[in-house]
Amino acid sequence: MLNGEKAFTLAEVLITLGIIGVVAALTLPSLISNYKKRVIATRLEQFASIWQQAIRMAEIENGETTMWEGFAADNPDAMLESYNRYLAKYIKTMETHKTPKGVAFALSNGSGFHYRKSSNTDTWRSNLYLTFCVYYETCRNIDDSTLPWLLPDGKEKFHFNEIGKPIITKLDDTGNIINLTRDELLEDCKTIHYKCVGLIQHDGWKISDDYPIRI
Repeated sequence: MLNGEKAFTLAEVLITLGIIGVVAALTLPSLISNYKKRVIATRLEQFASIWQQAIRMAEIENGETTMWEGFAADNPDAMLESYNRYLAKYIKTMETHKTPKGVAFALSNGSGFHYRKSSNTDTWRSNLYLTFCVYYETCRNIDDSTLPWLLPDGKEKFHFNEIGKPIITKLDDTGNIINLTRDELLEDCKTIHYKCVGLIQHDGWKISDDYPIRI
């Protein structure tokens, strides 16, 4: 050998590459899952901050949201009018797209949200559905007028209340509003998924190891 150095044999190289491949196959899915979890949690936290700040600014100009005028249910034109009237100046969006029942908006980080009212009411806030999509295309590519596309799944679609806060409360037996426990948030996230954002917020805007939906 040149300079007395010993080279690796082909068999040794192949064995080494095989070991690297096995290690990669075992670790990459976990790394990818952890990355996706960080993306989801970060975008959820960012959206909550953006929407709540917009609500605060809009209330200064227009009064409390409970006094804002209502608009026709499942009417994209009416919802876009509502959004433009109250909130557009406070939220930077990259694209606007009317869907069968509302309007989808793209945010600069690749996420988006869907804005819709489910029934006619006297105020803007009543029966308003705010669905956040980790990836804007999920909100945009709605080609069906049925309900299931709107429901949160705890993975790509998440539900916020009208003013951009996670749902973390319930009424007790006496009609008082109380905070849900973590176990209650976890159970809801397992089933109907409406409080998955509440669970993620409870855990410090992180998706914990016992998060019930596979990411």
